[in-house]
Amino acid sequence: MITKLKLKVLEAYGPGNQNRFAASLNINPGRFSQYCTGLRRIPAHHLLLISRALHCHPTELVGYREMEDV
Repeated sequence: MITKLKLKVLEAYGPGNQNRFAASLNINPGRFSQYCTGLRRIPAHHLLLISRALHCHPTELVGYREMEDV
């Protein structure tokens, strides 16, 4: 399963750089991998760090849609 978070990281940093990206944010790479695969929920403080680093809104990473889109 590829989540929106994993796609954003791949787009921004390329394949194989997920661990380096996580380490740069002081997030355990194993835990970050679980965020990317959807095995673990992303805490709000990590979601904000990640979205700032990827220059996107946090809702883009978790698949939130506006009510009009539903």
